[in-house]
Amino acid sequence: MSKLFENPISAITDSVSKGVETVAGVFTSNKEKDAQRSADEQMALLKTYQAEFNARQNRTWADSLADAFNRLIRPMIVSLILFIFVIAYFSPSHLAEITLALSSIPDGYWTLLSVIIAFYFGGRMQLKSQQFKFSETQAQAVKALIETKAEFRKLEMNNDEPDKVFGDTLAKESDFDTSRANQVNPVVEAALIHVKEDGAPNTEDNQSRKALQAKIAEMQQEDEQQVISRRRFGPRKLGRR
Repeated sequence: MSKLFENPISAITDSVSKGVETVAGVFTSNKEKDAQRSADEQMALLKTYQAEFNARQNRTWADSLADAFNRLIRPMIVSLILFIFVIAYFSPSHLAEITLALSSIPDGYWTLLSVIIAFYFGGRMQLKSQQFKFSETQAQAVKALIETKAEFRKLEMNNDEPDKVFGDTLAKESDFDTSRANQVNPVVEAALIHVKEDGAPNTEDNQSRKALQAKIAEMQQEDEQQVISRRRFGPRKLGRR
């Protein structure tokens, strides 16, 4: 209260600033808390999907053995074919014996071997291809879900924070700034009657009342440019953007 008598203009400006700041907070959201909530939701979502990706369901030792054999048999076949060329270079007689032994195998066995190899490698390739497509689909689903959550986050309206898009647009209107600055402030109204409650002399009561009423009347008569100038160069900024 002592500040009100020492510098009534500064006290009124501060009180009006607090009032405008309170009203502006209804129409604009707390961007820091909003960003923190969005980041927490996205991190929780990513951790959930990461756990699903890392969990290898329905995997047994037989699957691991089949994968290991699948990785081993193909380089063995390639190494065997290359080894035949090496034998042909260093020992043609041994190559003749090998080819003679292979030619003694009936054609039906070669056909059966071809079918087994085709079914085995074909089945493994199909399984791995399906697993890859499933993983790719899951990755796309995660991306789409995150984007959808971001869009819903822009459109949602909390009970404590009304639509921030509308609030930001409304807060940029100059007429809205003027109406906010000119509205009745309960702090100023309480200051008008504080002298009676404190039991101060009538002389100080009348002087304080006249000074406050004059300042309020002056502020109510301000035009748009004066309000903007006061917001820029006043003791405190009125409102927040």
